Amino acid sequence: MRTSAVRKLSAGERAIGPSGHRRPVLRLCVWLQGNSLDYRLARGADPAAGSALSLRARQLTTSRTRARIADALERALAAADEPPGPYSAAVPVKRDQVHAARWELVAVAERLRAPRPVWAQGVAAVSQLLANADSPLYQSGQDLREAAAAAIEMLDGVGTRAHQRWWS
Repeated sequence: MRTSAVRKLSAGERAIGPSGHRRPVLRLCVWLQGNSLDYRLARGADPAAGSALSLRARQLTTSRTRARIADALERALAAADEPPGPYSAAVPVKRDQVHAARWELVAVAERLRAPRPVWAQGVAAVSQLLANADSPLYQSGQDLREAAAAAIEMLDGVGTRAHQRWWS
């Protein structure tokens, strides 16, 4: 009988990643802190500054997460075309701003769906645009077109960590 040159790992060894972190615990922490990690990444935090930031940056740049965020952006565009519902706990989008920035927002969704790589900061900025009730998607007095244009630049790595827009 031949023996394998690869030793079978115990359950405890499989749970510990190469950096010594327990992967399930780290994943849980990232899941619980996703919004605050996205906020930090959108503001220009270095993903290499910590395990949680690094994992969140990797998650944000997957095609699955990018498609999920693009879907949410497209739902926001559709919501601007529909009459507001009578009862909802959701913050309504600013319809006039969404209509004015429609093509920029469509371009952001298309860029998220494109096969080209993206920078985590840009995906985090779009995530914050959708999740933050103080973003120009939901609040007047801020330029949604400018925020969308800045998000595209960040998705492409142009001026990364240099942007100080509404998410600063």
